[in-house]
Amino acid sequence: MYMRKFLFLPLLALLASCGKNEDCDIVTPQPEDLVSPALYATLSQSSTDPYNGPLEVLPCETNGSFYIGNYTAKGKQVPFPAYYLITNGIGKSQKYPLRLPVGTYNVIYWGYPDYFGTAGDAYLADPTLIIGKKLNTTSLGLRKIPGDTVYYPIHSLVYGTQNINIGKDDLQAHLKHASAALSVIVSETNGDAFSDAIDSMWIYISNIYSNLNYFSARPEGTFKTISFGLKPSTNRTEFNNNFVSVFPSQPNPMFQIFVQLSNGTIKHYQQKLTTQLNAGTRTTVNLSMDGVLLEEGDTGEFQIDKWKEQHDSIHISLN
Repeated sequence: MYMRKFLFLPLLALLASCGKNEDCDIVTPQPEDLVSPALYATLSQSSTDPYNGPLEVLPCETNGSFYIGNYTAKGKQVPFPAYYLITNGIGKSQKYPLRLPVGTYNVIYWGYPDYFGTAGDAYLADPTLIIGKKLNTTSLGLRKIPGDTVYYPIHSLVYGTQNINIGKDDLQAHLKHASAALSVIVSETNGDAFSDAIDSMWIYISNIYSNLNYFSARPEGTFKTISFGLKPSTNRTEFNNNFVSVFPSQPNPMFQIFVQLSNGTIKHYQQKLTTQLNAGTRTTVNLSMDGVLLEEGDTGEFQIDKWKEQHDSIHISLN
């Protein structure tokens, strides 16, 4: 997948209970003492379905967030999470399965259901994983577009937790969406094709949280603006995009559309959405235009006659 940073710190607090004057040694488990449970994963939205896609498994101490990491086949503790490719809800891992000594753990799951379909169009800033560090002090972050002030969309994210008794229980990843999805469809009010005078369109969506806590999946940090482009349909009757994923937003995030004409002129309109982009929501913004963006002599503001999200129509016209 993508590059992540890893560090190692001894897990003295987790592997031994020691007083100040005691000698404490970290005991490396023997390979035969490590257990790799079977893994099953579901994704819950309006219904519960088998999950498909990459899945990372990050074990922590029982009832806490101290990160334990994983073990190699030879019994060496490493900070790399276990990695599975899930097909129809069943996990397979040829190289990086979860291996742990028998005991109870608090397991965190992160999945990327559309990762292979969005590579190159979506990015994440990954946390540095440190054995022995509290996972609740780390987070996933947005990645800035080089040379710009705005940020890329993210990969779609799903998240889950499980308290598990390794040696007795299977890994059961009951996942829910941790990101929001947004789609924009722009069309002419009369249904005609857009003129060739329109060169390109792109969207800014602001008031998006900059981070997701890696332990709880709660949004945190400052607020950023995400940018993504719209593509014309073959007959140019629409400019649209596939759903892009973003971190959750503040209430009523600012929505902006930019339209660049073939002569280099850029038209711009902005307005706050009436909804909030919460985890697990899919919002479609439909905009209709009266061809006003082709008015070469007018670079003023646009007014909106009707603005609704969730598959309703938006109508942009001149004053």
